[in-house]
Amino acid sequence: MKLSQKSIINLLTFACLLLLNESGLTQDKELIDKVSGRMEYDFQQMTEESAVGDVNTLRQFIADSLKFVYGERYQQELDSLESIYMTTIKTLETECTRLNNLNKILIDSLEKARSARPKSVIETKDLDPTFESRYFQYGKILRLEEPRHKTGFLKMPTVIENIAPFQIQELNEYYDRYFPIARSDSVLDFIIQINIREKDWGNAGCNIIKFLYLFPNSALGEEIKTVRAGIFRTEKYYQPYSAFLTDLLNKIPQLPLADQRYYHYVELLKGFPDQAIRNNFIPEAYKFLELYPNSKYAAQANLWIAEALLANNQPHSAYLTLQKIMILYPSDELYCRALHTSGVIQQEQFNEYKNAVQTFTDLIKRFPQDTLAENAHYRIAKISDEYLNDWERAVEQYQIYADKYPQSPNAIPALMRKAKIQSTQMNLIEEAVRTYKSIDERYPSTTGAFNALTEAGNLYMTKGRYDQAIEIYMSIFQKYPQSENAVAALEKVYDIYQTKIKDNEKSIEILNLIINNYPDTKASARATKQLKKLEKAR
Repeated sequence: MKLSQKSIINLLTFACLLLLNESGLTQDKELIDKVSGRMEYDFQQMTEESAVGDVNTLRQFIADSLKFVYGERYQQELDSLESIYMTTIKTLETECTRLNNLNKILIDSLEKARSARPKSVIETKDLDPTFESRYFQYGKILRLEEPRHKTGFLKMPTVIENIAPFQIQELNEYYDRYFPIARSDSVLDFIIQINIREKDWGNAGCNIIKFLYLFPNSALGEEIKTVRAGIFRTEKYYQPYSAFLTDLLNKIPQLPLADQRYYHYVELLKGFPDQAIRNNFIPEAYKFLELYPNSKYAAQANLWIAEALLANNQPHSAYLTLQKIMILYPSDELYCRALHTSGVIQQEQFNEYKNAVQTFTDLIKRFPQDTLAENAHYRIAKISDEYLNDWERAVEQYQIYADKYPQSPNAIPALMRKAKIQSTQMNLIEEAVRTYKSIDERYPSTTGAFNALTEAGNLYMTKGRYDQAIEIYMSIFQKYPQSENAVAALEKVYDIYQTKIKDNEKSIEILNLIINNYPDTKASARATKQLKKLEKAR
């Protein structure tokens, strides 16, 4: 007979009660009703009757019942544990994925940092110790080799070949191959010794300084500083700047990074007092860029090269070097300077005025707050004025410049030139006068203000507008009576009344103003003389 789960539970309950009865613990029928109910009780009675006297059957029945009940509970616990296990596995998988991604990011970051780090021409891992050792032995032979001589019967010995250039060339091959590792410091010392032997003082001095900058931790450093550099004190060649060299030897910076050391060495060469040593600046700057193209100093080194090329009358090479800076180092702070210098070369060397205007316009858009933007504005105005005859743009740019940089020494000249263009090129007389007056309003009591009002008066006078000219000149006298310009303005008014308008009464009036306001002056003496003539002519 197949029993349901509920029937099995009831049978199990009955079995427990039966065991209790056998132990003498009889339970009340009402209690049984409460536990399992009347119908279940009837079923239990039937089961009890069939199980009486059959202990094995009862035991098997209890075992099966317990297995069924607890087997289900065990399965539930197992399912629960499986769910927890799967959830935990998924969580761990997610965390592993996150850690793997983080590890990849860190590896990529390290690779980028490694690639951005200044590199030598040769990495340590590429060094073949056996080959390097042989190469160095060859270098030692080169250092010791001296010129060979040919002798003959009754002939003076003659040098077969000047071997020094070949020696230095070969030693430089080793140095360029292995710098800054291996025994490149020793090989540079070999070169210095040959320089000194050949009395090549320019290169000897340059290489001594180079050694002290680039190999601060070399075991040869003290010997270089005390022995090799002794030529700075003993040789006449260095006497004109011996104090400079002595001070330099005591102040060479001990910098931690190779590119820093090389950069400061190149910077020193750029302004070195000896021309022979300074001649090494451009080659060493190029060598620095070859070794450390990603150095933070690379853009500056390129800019120095461009400036040197420009000074050497190589504007095209300089221009291309500036383009190199802007292409290779677009985020460098020197971009603006490179762009500005490019525009100056286009303007002053290539005569490409429209291209120069475009370059300066680009600079203003990119770097409106940079100090070079001021010069770019002024150059656009000057180019438009002097080379392109673009009067409208010139007038506009002069005004923009004066508005943006009112404290600049070029502000007043910019407005003066704007007014001149308005009057002479555009025939805008009233606009020109307003521009002149604006100078007086912006910069009162300045020479620029006096000159601007005078020019406004002169403009009216040349156009035959004498009343307006007189008004301008009189305004100078009224606003600035103590200035020399006021006297000059009154004399101009007198000249208009006397020669243009032919009004003697007004002429006499102006002469009296000069005499009364500026006694004991040359202008007063001239006015007194003119006044006597006019009074006599009445």
